[in-house]
Amino acid sequence: MLLSNAMPSYGHELLQERLPFPDDSPSLVGTNWKMFEINGAVAQGGQEMFFSSESSLSGFNGCHLFDAEWGTVPSSSMITFGIGSISMNECSWMTDSQQQEMTDFVSLLRQDAIAYSISADELWLTMYRDDTPTMTLTRIPNPIQPHERLMGTNWLATDIRGLHTRNTLRPVLEDYPITLSFSRDEVSGNAGCNQFSAETSSSRMTLNKFQVADVAITSMHCGQEAMSQERAFMRILENPGLQYTLSWEQVRGDEWTQVLRLGSPDSAPTMVQFVLLGFENPDEGVGQYPAGSDGTDVSS
Repeated sequence: MLLSNAMPSYGHELLQERLPFPDDSPSLVGTNWKMFEINGAVAQGGQEMFFSSESSLSGFNGCHLFDAEWGTVPSSSMITFGIGSISMNECSWMTDSQQQEMTDFVSLLRQDAIAYSISADELWLTMYRDDTPTMTLTRIPNPIQPHERLMGTNWLATDIRGLHTRNTLRPVLEDYPITLSFSRDEVSGNAGCNQFSAETSSSRMTLNKFQVADVAITSMHCGQEAMSQERAFMRILENPGLQYTLSWEQVRGDEWTQVLRLGSPDSAPTMVQFVLLGFENPDEGVGQYPAGSDGTDVSS
């Protein structure tokens, strides 16, 4: 039962055929919403939208993170969206119903203009298609920002691709593991032979790119093969505007784990792939845990 539909609201009255649109609707800026219902069915994919400014928002469509531009139509309660960059996550874990839900969510946002309303208590956001309530979202606390998404996580590299591997993705040398850890303003770890650290910050990280600065590394020598692997990794890490993706994947039999990739798997000649080792805070998580694993949602 959706109690919000019985509440007075700004922007519509469900018992009338017409949708009156007052000019005093609450502002969406700074609000975050999670999809509760779409096309009459309770949502299962965890879709979210965060209206970060008067013209931009970020969100999660059930598998991918995305950025978008948005705006309201003057003298009406109509809203427009222009979806921009989308993260390239692996989505094979999704069921048919989850994929359809993601398609319906994106399709609604791609309309030329969408009628919307906010409940009087400002806890429910409803969007319409042909004057019919189509999607209802519930207000939730603001999400962690892109630069916070990796904070407190520790990663172990499994595969690397570079000039030393003839641009083929190959396993990291077992005796020279590569690790990567994120804190608030720093990344650090082992490059295979030498320890390294570098600065990063919110201004250098987006939903799919980040950049490091002031890299420091020790100066041990570990043999030609190990040093070749290390140089390849450091070239990837120090690449300006380094692309990254986060996803849940089955990398060891039926076990789901979070995977971090630095570099593009398609267009760039270099890439390194990590699996999650753990968190500084074991109650934290990155991204959305896929349905069909252990059923736990660790999204923030």
